[in-house]
Amino acid sequence: MWRLVRAVAGRHFVTAESAGLREKIFEVLKKFDTVDPAKLNQDATFKDIGLDSLDTVEAIVALEDILGVELTDEEALKINSIPQTVDAFEKYTNKK
Repeated sequence: MWRLVRAVAGRHFVTAESAGLREKIFEVLKKFDTVDPAKLNQDATFKDIGLDSLDTVEAIVALEDILGVELTDEEALKINSIPQTVDAFEKYTNKK
């Protein structure tokens, strides 16, 4: 079983798998011209890092392609932060 590590903020727990997923998310987000890489952290909202709503949709679609996952529209529309992105994709990537 994966060793759990308490995240810096709140009660969000991070496994080794979710840490790897978060790094993939960071890689995708860093490719957007509007994103300030210095503001990327595990608790950042998309607004904090400089993504607008169109960029958010593009980022989610890119992650779906890279990870081979298709979120429902309802799931995708709820995503507006790094933790929400990790949570949304983690439940699908853990099934693989």
